[in-house]
Amino acid sequence: MLTSHLSPSSSASPSSSIGRVLAIGAPGPDREQLTRALESTGYEVAHAVPGDVHPHIRQAPPDAIVALDHGPGGRRCGGEVITEVRSEPAGQALPLVMVTAAAREPAAVADLLRRGADDCLPSGCAPVELSARIAAKLHRVPVPVDQLLRDPRTGLYSGPHFMDELDRELRRPPAARRGGGRAIRG
Repeated sequence: MLTSHLSPSSSASPSSSIGRVLAIGAPGPDREQLTRALESTGYEVAHAVPGDVHPHIRQAPPDAIVALDHGPGGRRCGGEVITEVRSEPAGQALPLVMVTAAAREPAAVADLLRRGADDCLPSGCAPVELSARIAAKLHRVPVPVDQLLRDPRTGLYSGPHFMDELDRELRRPPAARRGGGRAIRG
């Protein structure tokens, strides 16, 4: 079930938040501390537990995801969470920041980054740093493919239909192609 946690003392509300973050982690003090950190910097926070991320991404896609690298009983599950997020089409382009006790272990951080995390921070990091790193990732997020439009100059889609349009255009005789028969030289 998709739940949003906004504490009464938080100034963040859906209309005044700077973004929506999905916090992934087992319920407990670590996730509550993460929630308070995100809310204190202006983010609206929704929660998911490892293994139940897909519906949260599909129903209400967040602007970014912050995941704790430990599940029930303290078991490290960062790699599993990354795989779960990245296997969802809508989750492939979302910024994913891991918060982990292993952030001081270069091999563990490298493993999480190779698996698809965009950043790793140590547990208990300063809220302002976490917020700044999320904001930096959001500035680089491309426009979702389903929101791209047909380019009026070329008539081609810059989204999901691009390859179909390009194939049709290339099958036409050179003189009948948009732009005439001019060759494109690199």
